[in-house]
Amino acid sequence: FTSAAAACALLLAAVAGHALAAQVASDPSPPQSPPMSGGAQTLPPKYLSVPDFKSCLSTDDRGSYQSWCLPRRKPGQCPSESWTSLKALKGADALPKCARVASRPR
Repeated sequence: FTSAAAACALLLAAVAGHALAAQVASDPSPPQSPPMSGGAQTLPPKYLSVPDFKSCLSTDDRGSYQSWCLPRRKPGQCPSESWTSLKALKGADALPKCARVASRPR
């Protein structure tokens, strides 16, 4: 580079830096986060919003963990409206059917 070319490059860098600084200074909004991914998988399960859901469900032992499951018959202490709501859940919201031997939640 010649000294004139070097001076010109420094001047352009300074002007560009000034323009960027002015843009940042004129936009007081915070930087935007990227949108979250995961869709419905990140929302709480719908059965949690059913009143008294615990009195309607049993648990299945899945080896290293237990999970909620829907028994074949409505337990006596389960409110009818709650049972109907739990049975109506479809797709990813549906609770698995209990295995033959299910235990009551502890």
